[in-house]
Amino acid sequence: VDYTVTAATPPGFADTNPADNIASDSVLLAPVGPDLVVTVTESKSPTDPAVTYTVQVHNNGPGTADGATVAYDIPAGATLQDVTAGAGWTCSSTAQRVTCTRTAPIGANEDASPIVIKVLPPAGATSIPVDISVDGTDSQGNPVTDPDPSSNTIHRSTELQSLNISGGGFAFGCNQSGSHG
Repeated sequence: VDYTVTAATPPGFADTNPADNIASDSVLLAPVGPDLVVTVTESKSPTDPAVTYTVQVHNNGPGTADGATVAYDIPAGATLQDVTAGAGWTCSSTAQRVTCTRTAPIGANEDASPIVIKVLPPAGATSIPVDISVDGTDSQGNPVTDPDPSSNTIHRSTELQSLNISGGGFAFGCNQSGSHG
């Protein structure tokens, strides 16, 4: 934005240097991208040691997110079993990371379709870290500035501990939440 300010002397006063009555400047306004938020829910089964993560991306606006990139860091020693890309997402993986790219827009105050990631924790692990991030992109895939980047990452652990007692015709299992089966 370019702007110019001109000053005038009040009536009855003389300006001895009228050349300094004009000032001009330019200010670059960087466009603010959409405010993306990533959330993760996890599910565990008493019969399957794998953990399933459902990754959801929401756009708080104010404008449309032309695209987005979600990254999930696979924990050391864990095995990626499956990735299901929701509509509008394309996912790929290496031994260390799952990367999902979205080229379909996410409208303001809308959710993108979820991404589902299934991971087998390392044998004997009692918890595994969950590290997931989202970044908005423009229509050419370039990163855009998120007005609230604090909601773009998840860093936490998934607890895996469970207790199973069996023998003598009796079986009882208790998972981390205290329910039994």
